Amino acid sequence: MIGRFVVVYFNHILIYSQSEEDHVQHLHEVLTILFNKKLCGNLEKYDFFTPQVVFLAYVVSAQGIHVDESKIKAI
Repeated sequence: MIGRFVVVYFNHILIYSQSEEDHVQHLHEVLTILFNKKLCGNLEKYDFFTPQVVFLAYVVSAQGIHVDESKIKAI
C-alpha cells in the first residue's frame, strides 16, 4: 500500500485516492491492518474524505501530489 495510496511519516498516516469509492476501499484496507495489529488512534485527530491536504510541504489531492506553491514562493 505504501507508495500506491499510503504515506507514513512518524505517527502520521496519509491515505490518498482518486475517487471516494477508492478511498473507502483504501481506508478499509489500512484500518483492517491497524485493527489486526491491535493498533489504535485518536479519532479526534483524524480527517476523512478531505478533498486535498497539505502534507510535508506537498499538496495531495485526487489530481496527484504536488509541491505546495506557497513554499516555492517563500524560497
